[in-house]
Amino acid sequence: MGQRRGIKRGTGGDPLMGAKSPLIWFGGKATILGHILELIEQVDHDTYNEPFGGSARVIAEKPPGKVDVYNDINDDAVNFLMVVNEDPERFYQAVKKLPYSRSLFEQWQEELFHYRRRGGYISNFDRAVRFFYVNRLGINGGGLNHKSGFKHSPKHNSPKSYQGVCERIHEFADRMRLVIIERHDFRDNIKTYDTPRTLHYVDPPYVGSEHRYPGDFDENDHRDLAKLLNKAKGKVILSYYDCDLVRELYPGWYRKEIKAKKNTVVSGEGYTRPDATELLLMNYKPMEQSLFEYGT
Repeated sequence: MGQRRGIKRGTGGDPLMGAKSPLIWFGGKATILGHILELIEQVDHDTYNEPFGGSARVIAEKPPGKVDVYNDINDDAVNFLMVVNEDPERFYQAVKKLPYSRSLFEQWQEELFHYRRRGGYISNFDRAVRFFYVNRLGINGGGLNHKSGFKHSPKHNSPKSYQGVCERIHEFADRMRLVIIERHDFRDNIKTYDTPRTLHYVDPPYVGSEHRYPGDFDENDHRDLAKLLNKAKGKVILSYYDCDLVRELYPGWYRKEIKAKKNTVVSGEGYTRPDATELLLMNYKPMEQSLFEYGT
């Protein structure tokens, strides 16, 4: 197996080497990212498509392809990407100077949720700054579909970590300028970009955790997604937690089980996240197939 180029960081802003996303996401792929990047690197493709792009963690860290597509229904995430791409220096200066403050976190989190519920005016730039700040200071990624507690620890220098994340902004923007950014329902996205030369990496809301994500994703959506993916022209890498519904919807897919820690909104001193089994499902025969189980 060759070097996982997409994992190389600290490239001085070289977008050809990938970059690390500055966002945190419920259901983020930190623990299995290396496995996903290896699978992506094995597949010869012209178009790389993510119907559920989320924090852009995977697409940012993979080396650029011929055509890379990020899609997500989360308007705050898409707005953040657009603002950062347009003027990363202005955004960097705005977020770098902010204090690590519970009061400001709670104020801006409330403003974001008020805006989503009732509308009103807030500039795209100010909205992106608030979203980034609340996301980074919230437990397990604030500012998504749920209110979050303030992230702090007597044993960890949280302000220093926040400042370090701000330093990723320029490199991240350089990488994401090479990506098509869409905001569509996953059905429209897959129908638009599916070709025999497309590789889809699909990371939908996990069964039982749908309420943690924007939108009203439910079992019918899981079934609609499965119908599309089971007849996809291109290759598909799909991530889920293992469960009966997933086994029902994707019979015959190659699968790789990965032990990981489950995402949770609980945090605190002495708390250990429960173990979970992440599934990577493929509609094609992967390389090193002895490492994979063929589904039934």
